[in-house]
Amino acid sequence: MISLTHKSRALVVTVLLSLAFTSLACRLVQLHVFRHQELNFQAEANREQVVQHTGRRGQIQDCNGNLLANSQSVRIVFADPSITTTQAVSLATKLAPLLQMDVPSLVQRLAVRASMSG
Repeated sequence: MISLTHKSRALVVTVLLSLAFTSLACRLVQLHVFRHQELNFQAEANREQVVQHTGRRGQIQDCNGNLLANSQSVRIVFADPSITTTQAVSLATKLAPLLQMDVPSLVQRLAVRASMSG
C-alpha cells in the first residue's frame, strides 16, 4: 500500500475541495445565467398564484347550547331609502325575480324602510 505524506494528503484534500467548489460555482452559473428566464417565469407563477381556501367553521353556542352564530352563507341586499322612495314599485318589479320575492311584499319593505328613515 502506498503511504501518503502530510503534504500529499493536504494536496488531495485541497484538490477535492477545489473540485467541489468549482462544481458548485458551475451549477450557480448554469442556474443564474443560462436558466434565468425559465426559472424567473416559474418563480412568478408560484408567487402570483391565487388560492382560495374556505374556512371550515362550525356553530357557536352558549353554555346552555343555544345557537349564537352559524356559518351560513347569505347575501345582504340594501336599498338606500333616499334613492328608492320615489321608484319603489318599478324597483320592486325588477328586483322581485332576482330576490325570489313577490312584488307587493318587496314594495312594502321598501316603503317601510323609507318611512323609518324619514
